[in-house]
Amino acid sequence: MTATRYGNGRGGRPWRRLRDAVAIRDGYKCYVCGRIVEQGECDHVVPVSQGGKTELGNLGWICPSPCHADKSAREAAEAQGRTVRPKARIGVDGWPI
Repeated sequence: MTATRYGNGRGGRPWRRLRDAVAIRDGYKCYVCGRIVEQGECDHVVPVSQGGKTELGNLGWICPSPCHADKSAREAAEAQGRTVRPKARIGVDGWPI
C-alpha cells in the first residue's frame, strides 16, 4: 500500500483552513487595491524569504492580477537587486486609475 501525502504541505488541509480564515477576516477585499474578489489568493505580506511567517498576522487577501502578479514581480526584482517601474493601472472605463 502506498502512503499518501494528501493534506500535508502548502496545498493541504491546514493551508486551506488558514486561507479560508484570511478570506473571511478580510471580507474578500484585496489589501492592495481594495477590490472585493471572491477568487483571490492568500499572500504573505512579508515574504517568507525575508523572514515572514505563515501565520494569520502575516497573511492577507489579494487579487491575483494585477496586484499579486505585480507584488511578486517587484519582490523578485528586489531580490536580484533590480528596480521595477510600476505599471499604470487601467480602469474599466479605459482611463488610468
